[in-house]
Amino acid sequence: MGLFDHARNPLGPLGPEERARIVRFLREPSAATWNAAFTVIITVRPTKTVWQAVCKLDPTFPKKGAADSTAPPEQQWPRFPDALTVARAIKRATAPHEANTPVDKRNVNR
Repeated sequence: MGLFDHARNPLGPLGPEERARIVRFLREPSAATWNAAFTVIITVRPTKTVWQAVCKLDPTFPKKGAADSTAPPEQQWPRFPDALTVARAIKRATAPHEANTPVDKRNVNR
């Protein structure tokens, strides 16, 4: 199963540009590639960006970037996540609902 199989934005499955922004970060993690990828919407209900998914997985991750979006990317974030954290966050955030539902042991053998 691919990383983007269940990722959706308000227009449907992620388009090539959104995928490319995330893949570039995964291949070349940096402040600049994070700055390009963090706003990509990966779920619609509820709406969640890559950044929000990372914050959910890593509660210590910064909850806000710099107020000056014209500053260089390395000055906009105190830190950026590593590629594995972003991949895990996307997988977790976009997993089908059934995968996140606890198993009812009474119905396992039916």
